[in-house]
Amino acid sequence: MRKILYNKCYGGFGFSDELLAMFGIYKEEGYSRRAQYTQAGAAFCDNIDNRVKPEVIASVERMGLEAASGECSKLAIYEADDDEIVSISNHDGYETVHVVCRARNGFVID
Repeated sequence: MRKILYNKCYGGFGFSDELLAMFGIYKEEGYSRRAQYTQAGAAFCDNIDNRVKPEVIASVERMGLEAASGECSKLAIYEADDDEIVSISNHDGYETVHVVCRARNGFVID
């Protein structure tokens, strides 16, 4: 079973300041609440690998989905079977996880 983070509200995928701080990313002085992230924070959120990293997911689970969600996001966790190939579609920031197919040992089985 693999866990994948996605956003289930309009606005866009993002992490809270508190979660980013756990990974050594802090807001710069003078940034308003609306300018939520430094460049490093935006890069961390945009990195698709961070949506599946066990240490990021474990941190989100410890904090709770609501506390780990950014200002304009509502994080959720999709639990994919090991043989599922998934895609994430996006409409105005609202993401939906779709199972594209199932594969085993490099072969599509669906």
